[in-house]
Amino acid sequence: MSDGILLPEWAIRTLSKKSTITVVAGKARLLAGQNPDFVRADIGEVCAPGLFPPGYRESLESCAREVLREGRIGYTVPDGDPKLKKLIFKYAIPDDQRALIMASLRDEAGNKGVDADKHAEANIQQYVAVTPGGSGALGAVVSIFITEEKKLFVINQRTWQNHNLIVDMHGGMIWPVPLIDASGRVAEPDTILELCDPIRDKIAALLFSEVNNPDGAVITEPTEQAKLEKIIRKLDVPLILDSAYHGMVFDGKNAVPFSRDILRRTVVCGSFSKTHQIPGERLGYVSSCDTRVVKYIYFYNRSHSGCPAVTPQKSLAAHLALNESAPQEVAAYNRQLLNEMEQRRDILMAAVKESSAGK
Repeated sequence: MSDGILLPEWAIRTLSKKSTITVVAGKARLLAGQNPDFVRADIGEVCAPGLFPPGYRESLESCAREVLREGRIGYTVPDGDPKLKKLIFKYAIPDDQRALIMASLRDEAGNKGVDADKHAEANIQQYVAVTPGGSGALGAVVSIFITEEKKLFVINQRTWQNHNLIVDMHGGMIWPVPLIDASGRVAEPDTILELCDPIRDKIAALLFSEVNNPDGAVITEPTEQAKLEKIIRKLDVPLILDSAYHGMVFDGKNAVPFSRDILRRTVVCGSFSKTHQIPGERLGYVSSCDTRVVKYIYFYNRSHSGCPAVTPQKSLAAHLALNESAPQEVAAYNRQLLNEMEQRRDILMAAVKESSAGK
């Protein structure tokens, strides 16, 4: 009998990895403590102090009083509160994906001879699942597509460090390619396809960031989007769209919508931690035109984390519901948040350029 625990080789390799983000975060905390005007961007916490989603704070206070009164906090279902899922579908997922799903639901209603609006309202929650943060969404979706034969995930070389860790911890591997640069320009499809050709039959999915972290690259030109879509079609694999910063596109630009055939093979992973600047609340979502993908999240959450945190779910629902009762208030908040984030982006960019010029 061996003395102690014998860890498998993959676990030892994981433990030996260094996380540069924790080192940077430590230095950022120190600098922020010394200077109240210091802008942190080390772990996605480019926070805008005082800009809290309207309705959110009030719900937190109400939930706290309820918990104190009743003395307990109960679970929601593992894939999120049904009311919240409906609100996420209506007001948070990408517009192009929502439009395609709604068209499908209208066709279903017509075939069944039922009222289209009632049919949609009863079924839209099947297309959304709530997850413990955007990382929880990505982990769940990555695990869906891994098989014994297909374990590689094609990913842009300029990407978020945790993509590597999330894929690795689920038994997959990263295949990095120079897909998109800091200006939002996509490489020529033939170049990317040639790089992928040796491992084509081992690719599980293409993992792509809608707004690339950390450099902020985003595709805003239809010609560049066409190149990305050609790559996806030629690889003939699912698209995992990391939309952690969905809607946070600056300079008056907009991300280009995907074509319908691409959307049908796309799974969106979103993060309210980023889009609403509430990182510690750990709320994300998965949305897909394929309800089987969303249903899988129920079992993934149940086995890995249980349901997402209940109090933030209630608070987020209170905020999103204002889109129906006070849309102007939500629109004003969104403009203010985007403006604040853009100013902080400009400060960071100026500092990076100054640092680069000094080398």
